[in-house]
Amino acid sequence: MKKLVLWSVLLLLCGCESKSTQVKNKATDLLEDYTNALDNAKSKEEVKILKEEFERKGEMLEDEVNKLQESGDYSLKNMQDIMQDEKLKGLVEQAKEAERNAYNRCKE
Repeated sequence: MKKLVLWSVLLLLCGCESKSTQVKNKATDLLEDYTNALDNAKSKEEVKILKEEFERKGEMLEDEVNKLQESGDYSLKNMQDIMQDEKLKGLVEQAKEAERNAYNRCKE
């Protein structure tokens, strides 16, 4: 019963987040997961697979944003806010560095 109440509260909280915040959180999670996976990659093939999976998930997130824009739930201002978000910019740089490091590490 406690779990049901907890899940209900979590669903309510998630429903109250703005669409912009939801997209930003998904992008943050995607970048963090990708960086962590790259840090643990053991071969070039694994890095390649991780990159393909990351790009696929990125395209899915982009499709979600496009649907929100079409429905009017997501504006150009929302997109600009995400593009200028310093935390996301930092995560992008970390992911790029992790990718370079993974390729270099797997070369050896």
